[in-house]
Amino acid sequence: MFLLLLQLGMPALAAMTTTYLGALFLSFTLNRRWIFDYSGRLAGPLRRYLVAQAACFALNAGLLHLAIGTFCWPPALVQAVAIVLIAVILFMAQKFWVFAGN
Repeated sequence: MFLLLLQLGMPALAAMTTTYLGALFLSFTLNRRWIFDYSGRLAGPLRRYLVAQAACFALNAGLLHLAIGTFCWPPALVQAVAIVLIAVILFMAQKFWVFAGN
């Protein structure tokens, strides 16, 4: 989706934001039910999930801004590396913080 939005002329940060928002709640639901088998209340984990996502969004935006704006690296390459880094960070945050104590 990110690459498609870039091809359509959307700036890298806007494309990243669109893809984050599109996957946010689907990801929460799938991770809660299938990955971490969490069956407790939703309010606490949802709040922690949104904090983790916001922190990773900020990290991703910072990486894009720095790598594209300062080093003139291609947005697709930067985002490909960022996706792997963010995925690992988010998995660890969900396992040890968001859905901990199930």
